Amino acid sequence: MKLIAEISCNHAGSKRNALKLIKEVAPYATHVKLQLWEPDTMAIPGVEAPPPWDGVWLMDLYRQAETPREWLPDLFSATIDAGAVPMVSVFDLPSLAFLESIGCPEYKIASFEAVDTQLLWEVGCTGKPMTISTGQVSMGELQEIVGRLPVDIDLTLLHCVSEYPTRYGWVNMNRMVWMKQTFDDCRVGFSDHTQGTDAAMIAAALGADAIEKHVKLDGHDTLDAEFSITPDRFRAMAFDIQCAQSMLGDGSDPTEFDLRRSLYFAREMEVGETVSEADLITRRPNAGLCPLDIKKALGRKLTQRVERYQPVDLRLLDS
Repeated sequence: MKLIAEISCNHAGSKRNALKLIKEVAPYATHVKLQLWEPDTMAIPGVEAPPPWDGVWLMDLYRQAETPREWLPDLFSATIDAGAVPMVSVFDLPSLAFLESIGCPEYKIASFEAVDTQLLWEVGCTGKPMTISTGQVSMGELQEIVGRLPVDIDLTLLHCVSEYPTRYGWVNMNRMVWMKQTFDDCRVGFSDHTQGTDAAMIAAALGADAIEKHVKLDGHDTLDAEFSITPDRFRAMAFDIQCAQSMLGDGSDPTEFDLRRSLYFAREMEVGETVSEADLITRRPNAGLCPLDIKKALGRKLTQRVERYQPVDLRLLDS
């Protein structure tokens, strides 16, 4: 499973905070996700930010939340040294060109950019793995988006709700189930904006191939803090998800039947007697013929004498 720790703007403008977050969370994640944008390309002027960032101009919010591009080489190195893969949400073509120049290994497309066909095509053409959040597209649009991507792309789709934080009644996890059934040739998972980790655990129990969760330093009141968890909580979530995955199994049948009921003779019987249903009983353990196969024994004659409670064996009967 991809387990993505989303740093977002929780570094609060401090490279030191970003490096500390990476050091604390990367050992428990497969990927650490950063963000890179050109603030002036994110929105038009004069638009207010949605909740929970009310009262701030959208352009100003993106300027506050940005990750300086000059940090990224060091953040990449710290992530790799901690055993995780750097991933970057990219929002515009100049940022993509810069990320390619420093060897970004994997890309994310945010929900709000999922309909930007030029951006998706250019990211797909890098040949790098790509993850797309789907909180701002319909199911029909998502099928069209996937159909427009380059073939043979390493793709992950994340069910996502673009409400921050997401109320439990809005999580709509069955949409992830639909996505898994529809897009069976790529990974499908969940980007979690709820408070806590319950939704992530449900996604894991439903077979998510990837889970993304925002992380913050303990005690830091950052722009995304309301729907983020600390590295310690991320570690606990990673352990719980591993347990949930192990409990899913492979869907195969049980292989041990030692104590289930099987057929036994109800009385002593002599050679030549014909077996009827009244001559047979079911008991534990599983030493005789399965009761599902009782018709294979009925109406046949014994070729050997049998004792009461002797397991029924078709080799004791004539053909």
